[in-house]
Amino acid sequence: MLASKQTIAFFGATGGCAGSSLACALRSGYHCTALARTSSKLITSLTTDHAIPASLIEANLTIIQGDAKNPSDVAQALISPTNSLHVVDIIYSSIGAYPTFQLSLTTPFVLPDPTLCTSGMRAIFSALSALDIATASGRKPLLIALSSTGVNGKARDIPWLYYPLYKLLAAQLHADKRGMEEVVLSDGGEHVRDFVIVRPTALVDGVKGVEKVRSGWEWGVQGGKVKVEKEKEVGPAIGWTVGRTDRSPSSVRHLKYAPPPTSSHTRARRTLHAFLNITNPITMAVCKIEGKSDMYGLGIRLGYYFLWYGAILARWLAPSEIKTLTFSTDVFVAATFLALVIQTLTRVESLEPVETYIVLLLMFGAYLALVPIYVWRLLTACDPYWDPTRYPRVNLGATSANLSFTLLIGVLVFQYWFWFERVPDLDHRSCQQYGFVFGEVRLNSKASVVLHALMYFWLGLVCLYILLLKLRAVVGFPDPGAQGRRPKRTHIEFLQHLDIWIRIVIALAVTVATELTISWNEIAGVGSLSGASQTIPFAIGLVAVVRILFSERYAASGDSKTDAGPYEAKEVHGVHYISAFAGSEAIGLAITLVAAFAWIV
Repeated sequence: MLASKQTIAFFGATGGCAGSSLACALRSGYHCTALARTSSKLITSLTTDHAIPASLIEANLTIIQGDAKNPSDVAQALISPTNSLHVVDIIYSSIGAYPTFQLSLTTPFVLPDPTLCTSGMRAIFSALSALDIATASGRKPLLIALSSTGVNGKARDIPWLYYPLYKLLAAQLHADKRGMEEVVLSDGGEHVRDFVIVRPTALVDGVKGVEKVRSGWEWGVQGGKVKVEKEKEVGPAIGWTVGRTDRSPSSVRHLKYAPPPTSSHTRARRTLHAFLNITNPITMAVCKIEGKSDMYGLGIRLGYYFLWYGAILARWLAPSEIKTLTFSTDVFVAATFLALVIQTLTRVESLEPVETYIVLLLMFGAYLALVPIYVWRLLTACDPYWDPTRYPRVNLGATSANLSFTLLIGVLVFQYWFWFERVPDLDHRSCQQYGFVFGEVRLNSKASVVLHALMYFWLGLVCLYILLLKLRAVVGFPDPGAQGRRPKRTHIEFLQHLDIWIRIVIALAVTVATELTISWNEIAGVGSLSGASQTIPFAIGLVAVVRILFSERYAASGDSKTDAGPYEAKEVHGVHYISAFAGSEAIGLAITLVAAFAWIV
């Protein structure tokens, strides 16, 4: 066990992670130093956010005002606060900066200083070289450095769904963290006796229970060729999110009770991973709500779900039903949207932000498939030959398409208002409300707001693109796709199946997000089918699905012509068919839906 009066130097202490660790260390009686650009900001954070008494700060914390990239400023923070002839026992570096948004499809978020972490670590080692003194115990200090998942080259340490998000949102951050790790790994014991690199997964605000943090570890020596009493690394534990205040105490606790092992091998180093599973119980107070069943009761939700999955089934089994289902969905969305607008204009406080979030999920579920579809279009350089929307099984017609597009624009504008005006109200609540972003997150957390803003910004660009296509058609400009390669039937089948499977994944994701949000927030009174307001939409959706499943078009392929759509390719491939492959997919989807609804109910 480490001595009770260990000294620790903190870099990046005004951030959430290092700030929480500093607060924990002060409460535990450690003498600390902290480098900060603005000392008053650090003191305010400790006293306000972490409830550290001013007397404890004065007694146990020495604040050095300076720049983390300046070795001379760093050197002052590395000197032990209890004995100026020595350096601190532990160095905790959590240097970083929040990214800023820019109008770019490839790099929408950039760092103000893309080498801050790397330069900060170099400054620490330069300062140690200039000081050339040991700790009070005669040893070199121990280094803890906060990195990130996604920079590991040895084993997968993030969920698969994080790969595109990390590539798009965190490329610069990861390059900087990777550079910082390389500086640490190449030190060779010259400046520090050992190190622990902490790689948390996506950081979120709030407390979710440090006792539930899952962690793994691996040896940090480059190449991984280390023989330390034949101890085998366990590898990373993969998770979705971890709270800033959950991760921080575990780091201090790891140092206090379980330091990295020593052996005959000089420089045995570990890389610690700290993750939080999405199924962890919440320890913060949840805003328990009596739900508005007339807005998102079980019957209304099931009505939406049946229409979504019915439209998907119809694309395989009964294309003639797609127009009716699309119109029914638009009516559902229009009615819900009208009720939501009236409620917001007359009594905005009567509908909690999380309730508005649930209603928006239901209204937007049918449109969210546009996000991956147009990401696909971007990846294929907007080549009309690879456009799944060019080959619909049924042409909905101008009236239906314009109605859907108008509703999409209206709901999208409401989404912007909700995320930038309504959600910030939660910052002043004493309880929390949670939503879904690949897991459970606070609605007003930075991760939630940024990711939703990015998604709806992308949808806004999609709407602008669709509007330009409509204007092109009105003006009479030729369709560039009509002059390109003529697709084969197998190519059209591929794009049609791609479109359908995208819609399946989105529909399932929104269904799960809606039901989990209701469960996480302990919303009562929305799980019953009692009352006409629940049974009517439920019956409409159920009848639509039954009608598709028992449609004559499912059995008789002779009467199976379909509206081919406005594109040239439809004149060649205008005859609808139900292949054995499509039939098996439909059966598989039906089984999946039955299992999903059984789990939800």
